Amino acid sequence: MPQLDFSFYPAQIFWLIISFGILFLAMKYWLLPPLANVIEQREEKIKKILRQADKMSAEAERIGKEYQQYVDEAIQYSTRVLQTAHDEVAANYANQEENLLQILKTDTQKAEDDINQEKKNLLGGIEDITYHFVKIFLKVFYSLKLSEKDTQEQISFLIKEKKDV
Repeated sequence: MPQLDFSFYPAQIFWLIISFGILFLAMKYWLLPPLANVIEQREEKIKKILRQADKMSAEAERIGKEYQQYVDEAIQYSTRVLQTAHDEVAANYANQEENLLQILKTDTQKAEDDINQEKKNLLGGIEDITYHFVKIFLKVFYSLKLSEKDTQEQISFLIKEKKDV
């Protein structure tokens, strides 16, 4: 086997150099340029994708800031609306309370006036009944006949004492 023989063969070296030279030239001019183009295209594609990713990241950040701004504005708007509604409800409540207190005060005053009027009417009726009762009582049991003026004054005096108490 001549391959395992370590003697020097110039023909083998010659053909080895020629084979490697042809292989080198074929690789350099025929196989490597398309591979280099593919690698270049991939690098360009990766760079393009990275640029797009950066743009999208910046766009996402801008959209995030806009979204946060909209959220903040919505919160401020809802706070203003709620505060306005609260103020309106509080004012309406105060007005209603004032109106109801006024109505209650008016109704209470009217009721007190009605009670006082009925009290006067009843006391006046009691005074008349008392006057007639005393007059009849004195006439029947004691055969006394007082003047109407004296009887009226005494009864009015007694009733006024009872009113003060």
